[in-house]
Amino acid sequence: MTTTTTTTTLGEAVTRTPLARTLALGICALLGLVDVAGTAGIGADDAPPAFVVLLGTALGIITLAATLPALRGRAPGLLSVLGSRFVSAALGFGVYFDDGAPRWAEIAVAVFVCLTLAAFGLLATAAQAPDRGTRA
Repeated sequence: MTTTTTTTTLGEAVTRTPLARTLALGICALLGLVDVAGTAGIGADDAPPAFVVLLGTALGIITLAATLPALRGRAPGLLSVLGSRFVSAALGFGVYFDDGAPRWAEIAVAVFVCLTLAAFGLLATAAQAPDRGTRA
């Protein structure tokens, strides 16, 4: 009787467990919280237009409200999180076309878009990975 052992890399462990989905949704919730916190910037000298801030706030609220259903595995919750994060990331690209935008805003948008893409990648990888206890 022969037994074989397999080693699992950290990347495989993260993507083959619910941890990947939880981590991705945690990143999305954090980004949603940043969107909501951005409301405090209305009226500042270097703030974006008020409609952009308010739209971002609404997207952040949608993300936060949909995160728990998404964690529970409900498809509408996951789609709401994905949709709101996609629109929020796309909305941020306007900073690169505004000559008056501060440099820190460009850096912040770049970081937030990278975090969004990382969360989407984790969700896509977790969706394709087989469940525990099954063979691929």
